[in-house]
Amino acid sequence: MSASQLLKWGGLLLLSIVVQAGWAQKKGAAKDSARVAAALNDHRFVFVPQQMMPMGGRVRQVTPDYTVKVSGDTLRSYLPYVGRAYSAPIGSTTGPLDFTTPVTYILATRKKGGWLVTLKPVNSRDIQRYEFTIFDSGSASLSVTSTNRQPISYNGYVQPVGQK
Repeated sequence: MSASQLLKWGGLLLLSIVVQAGWAQKKGAAKDSARVAAALNDHRFVFVPQQMMPMGGRVRQVTPDYTVKVSGDTLRSYLPYVGRAYSAPIGSTTGPLDFTTPVTYILATRKKGGWLVTLKPVNSRDIQRYEFTIFDSGSASLSVTSTNRQPISYNGYVQPVGQK
């Protein structure tokens, strides 16, 4: 076999591998999208933050033990907070984003490449809303709006409840 034929076959083999890898990646992405969609439709998902972005501060990494869990109409928030508080409760032993409360779904809409899910905590005087932007791949961001504190955002991922 000549060198040009060898290069031709090598190029075809490489092209075949790249096409198959792309197809497998699309198949995996479709599976992720279906898994995320099912979790959102069931209103049962966990948001795992990896970074937090306080307003006017630098991006900080978040340890993996923090989560926001949505189970039906219940929100279990366990998030760190860094930012300015305009007022704070006296004698509180937990962080401002460490609570469990019923929620109402204000908005859950499909948008290009993902979803926008807005939740309003029912029993919270301070927290106005949790707004998730969730992509088909499962990556997500969360913006928390509060009455008595500066807003804060988080980047991370979403997975169905019960998955690790």
